[in-house]
Amino acid sequence: MNIGELDKRIKLINVKKTIINENGFPVKEKPEVKIVWASVKNLSGKEFFAASTIKKERILKFKIRYIQEIDNNTVIDFRGKKFDIISIDNIDFKNKFLEIRGKVVSNE
Repeated sequence: MNIGELDKRIKLINVKKTIINENGFPVKEKPEVKIVWASVKNLSGKEFFAASTIKKERILKFKIRYIQEIDNNTVIDFRGKKFDIISIDNIDFKNKFLEIRGKVVSNE
């Protein structure tokens, strides 16, 4: 992949879980935010039709440089819309790039 294709800025927001503080009260941890460069594409061809047969959801593919901290508790913010992560693919298992599929969060 050409680094020049990473031409969009996205925010990766790691949604923290609720923890119990020293006084025994539940407290939400502050989410961690990373801003990274990404390539953003719509699903095409077979991928689009396979996704649309299940539900009419907007799904995008994000390609970013490899980072270890991303998981299914991460939300992607792209142009003011939030995307839940459907899948994360470490491309060719080389730890250089990740391909992430995300669907628009439905409550927005």
